[in-house]
Amino acid sequence: MILFWIIGVPFEFLDSKRHVISMYSLVILILITIVFLFWKTKSITKQIQRIVVTILIVIVSIPYTYWGIYTLIITPVDNPPMWQDISYYSNSNNTKIIYQWRETSGSIYDYRKRKILGDYGKFRISYDYSDRYMHGKWIEYDMKGNKKNIIRFAK
Repeated sequence: MILFWIIGVPFEFLDSKRHVISMYSLVILILITIVFLFWKTKSITKQIQRIVVTILIVIVSIPYTYWGIYTLIITPVDNPPMWQDISYYSNSNNTKIIYQWRETSGSIYDYRKRKILGDYGKFRISYDYSDRYMHGKWIEYDMKGNKKNIIRFAK
């Protein structure tokens, strides 16, 4: 669960119905995992270890609980905020980085870059990627304007 904080959810569905189903399934899976971990803490015999483990579970579960409530209650099922591709970058090693944005709420926008491990049409496997790992010559393809630019990232 902590790994999802660092790299993001690696599975991305590009149509809204599958996206909603996957997000609801993920929220339920995380909730079951948290409940299971709390249940397993009862089997720890030492009081101090049980308290420390319980505190760690609570610290990890608070952001996921907030995210789950946001996803299940606030997000509209018929029109969820989805990531949209703006452009993608590729280099001579065939590495592809997708640049995306989404309208989270009203005038709040999020932007991210993801390294693509596999693209299967309506399903993509990727993880969050930073500009600091992009070195050398990259070709940027603009999705809307069908433009192609060469960009050099410094080390």
